[in-house]
Amino acid sequence: MKIPRMMVMTRFLGPEWYGLLGLFGMARDVVGTFAQLGTGDAIIHHLSAAKAANKTEKMGATLGAAGIIRFCTLFILIAGVVLFRPELVAQAQSLPALAAVPVDTLELILILLMVGIAVQIIEGPFGNALQGAQAWRALLVVRIISITASTALAIGAALLGLHLIGIVAAQQIGFIVTAIVVFWFYLRYVRSTLKNPTFRQSLAEVRPLLLFGLPLVLGQLFRYVYIYTDQLMLAAIGSSVAELSNYEVARNAAGLLSFVPTLLRSVMFPAASEFRVGRGRQELEALFAFMSKHLCWIMAPLALWMTAVSPLAIRVVAGEQYAVAAPALAWLAALMVINGFGVSLFTCLVGALGRTREQFAIECFGGGLNVVLNFMLIPEYGFMGAVYATVVVKALGLMLGSFFLSRQMRLLFPLRPAFISLIMAGGLGCILWGAMQISDWLVFLLLPVVALTYLWSTIRFGVLDTQDIAYVDRLAGKVFARFPVLQRFVIRCAVPVPDVYKL
Repeated sequence: MKIPRMMVMTRFLGPEWYGLLGLFGMARDVVGTFAQLGTGDAIIHHLSAAKAANKTEKMGATLGAAGIIRFCTLFILIAGVVLFRPELVAQAQSLPALAAVPVDTLELILILLMVGIAVQIIEGPFGNALQGAQAWRALLVVRIISITASTALAIGAALLGLHLIGIVAAQQIGFIVTAIVVFWFYLRYVRSTLKNPTFRQSLAEVRPLLLFGLPLVLGQLFRYVYIYTDQLMLAAIGSSVAELSNYEVARNAAGLLSFVPTLLRSVMFPAASEFRVGRGRQELEALFAFMSKHLCWIMAPLALWMTAVSPLAIRVVAGEQYAVAAPALAWLAALMVINGFGVSLFTCLVGALGRTREQFAIECFGGGLNVVLNFMLIPEYGFMGAVYATVVVKALGLMLGSFFLSRQMRLLFPLRPAFISLIMAGGLGCILWGAMQISDWLVFLLLPVVALTYLWSTIRFGVLDTQDIAYVDRLAGKVFARFPVLQRFVIRCAVPVPDVYKL
C-alpha cells in the first residue's frame, strides 16, 4: 500500500514540495517519540516478563504507569505549542526549504501535527499492550488497516487537489482511525486479562518504566540525530528543495523493505523479554541465530534485487523527474541487509538482557559521527553525501553492537545459510540487472521466475532446517498440507538442527 501512495505523492507534489512532506513527518516522529519517554519498549518488556510470570496485577499497574507518564508529557507538549507557537513557526521558516511556505499554512500544519502526536501518545500504551500480550493476529489487522487508511486518505486528498495541507490532514485522520482500531482490539483481547490496579500501584511502576525507558529515549535522541540530520542539513544548506526531495524519494523507496525487520522485531522483542523469566542463555543464543538466519534469507533478495534495478524502481514509484536518485536508492537498498541484523542485536541486547546503557552508547556514537560526516559530505556531494554518511554510520553501529552483545553471550551466526542466501540473491540480481538493460518489461516478466528460483535453490541447498519446518507446520500446517509435492520437497531438503541452534 505504501507503493501507490508514494507513486501519487511524488508525482502530485513534485520535487519542489515532496521533500517538505518528509520534514513534517520527521517532526511528528521525533516529537511523538520523545513525548513517550521511551515507555513503548518498556511497556512491551515489562508486560512480557509479567505475562511469563503470570502477574496480571503487575501488568495492569504497568499500563497505568504508562498512562500517568504520557498524560504528563501530553499536557507539557500542548502547553508548549500554545505558548510558543509563533517562535516555532519562525524557527521553521528560518530553514531555506520552508521559506516559501506562508506563515498561516505553517501554523495550520503545526496544529494538524499536534493532533497526530496527541493521538500517538494516547494510543501508544494500548498498541504496546497488544504486543506485550503477543496478540499477533490483532496486530496484523491493525497494521493492514493503518496502511490502508493512511494510503487511501492521502491519495484521496491529493486527487481532490488539496495539496500539502490536505495531505497532512489526511495523514492525521489515518492515525485516528488506527487508534480506534487499536483500542477496540485492546478491549477485546487484553483488557479482560488484567486486574484493575490502584493509583498507588500504578505510581510504583512509574520509576521502573522510566529507568528502563529513559536510556532508550536518550539513545533515540542520537538515533534521530543520525536518521534526520541529513534531512535537516539538506533543508538548511542544500542547493535546492529538489535535493531534499531526491533524497526523500530514495530513502522512502528503500524504506519499503523495512516491513520485514519491523514485523520480526514486533514479534521477537516481547518473546526475547520472556527469556529473563526462567530461560537459559543458550536458548537466547539460539534465538539470535534463528533471527539472523531468517532476516538474511528474506532481506538478501529484496535488498539486492532493488539495488540491481534501482533506476527502474525510481521510475516506477516516483517518475523520471527523480531519476538522479537511483544511485542513492542502490546504496540505501543494499544497506537494508545490515539494518536487518540490527534487529537481532537490539532484540537480544535490550529485549532479553535489558542492556539499555549499551544501546545508548551505540546511538550516541552513531548520532555524533553522522553529524560530522553530513557536515563534511553534504556541501560537496549533495544528497549523495547524506547517503554515504548513513551507510558508514550504520555499518560501524552494527560492529559496535556486535561487540557489546558478544560480551554478554556467544554470537551464533549461521554462516552457511547466509552465504547461500547472499550468493543466490546476488546472482539472480545480476540477471535482473541484465534484463533491465534490454527492457523494463522483461524485468517484470522475469521477477516471478527469479523469486521461485531463489526459493527453490535456497531450500534445495539446506537453508531451512527441521526446526523451521516444525514452525511452518505449527503456523500454517493445513495450508502446507494442500501442496503435498512442495511439502515433500521441503521436508526432504531440510537439514538437521545443530544442538546450539535448538530453541
